[in-house]
Amino acid sequence: MRRLKPSYRSVSSLISLVIICAGIAACEKDEHLSELPQVNTMMIPMRDTLPPLIAENTLLTNTHPWYITSWVYVSNEATLTIEPGTVIKITGEKEAGAGLVVTRGAKIMARGLGNWPILFQLTDSSLRWSGIVLLGRAPQKKNYTLVESIASAVQASGWAYGGKLPDDSSGVLHHIRIVTNPCKNDVAGKQLQNGLLLLGAGHKTVVKDVVTDTSGNSPYRITTMPLK
Repeated sequence: MRRLKPSYRSVSSLISLVIICAGIAACEKDEHLSELPQVNTMMIPMRDTLPPLIAENTLLTNTHPWYITSWVYVSNEATLTIEPGTVIKITGEKEAGAGLVVTRGAKIMARGLGNWPILFQLTDSSLRWSGIVLLGRAPQKKNYTLVESIASAVQASGWAYGGKLPDDSSGVLHHIRIVTNPCKNDVAGKQLQNGLLLLGAGHKTVVKDVVTDTSGNSPYRITTMPLK
């Protein structure tokens, strides 16, 4: 009985066919995966004290207080989300100031509730301004000047703000309470109010029901926005 020897050409063709089919299957799989919705993940910091730089989507829960001991920057177009009822305590070294800065392109999503607001407690009493800063990409109004003490703090920090996007959004601040200790007098003898600073915030930035409460002064409330 005569045995037939396998044809190497046939075997080679078969292997090529398998490889081609596998390649097509892989392509189909990749296309299918690319159609899946992207899931926005959020990272919860491992430590109670926030790091100087937040460069990825981050969630602050209301399970325990969080601490800011210097300037904390939300950057890299990341979003900082804060749950209702969250308490954030801000302290800083003398003359340095401290607070939360949302840089251009990044966002803060802090939606408190009427009976469960988000609380920021500022205990820093240095001459340098301290608080929450939103740096947007919207154009600045002409002839707009900052209070001298705040302007010096902005200049010393090198914060960049403004641009050509009037509808820019730095996020949402809703039902926020900012409690501060009274500051010392600045060089002009005027008391400097810590709290919330908006620089270049666009029309789609929402600030509503934000109260800054300084000991010895009447609370200041922002009740209606987006900004215009």
